Amino acid sequence: SENLAIAESLEKFIYHEIFESFAWLLVDEDSLCN
Repeated sequence: SENLAIAESLEKFIYHEIFESFAWLLVDEDSLCN
């Protein structure tokens, strides 16, 4: 259904945002260590 497609798109968007934030967090930690 259309609602399921919207929910899946939102889920992918949220996971992408979380992943990018986490990746930046790791980059920041590496910068601090060096």
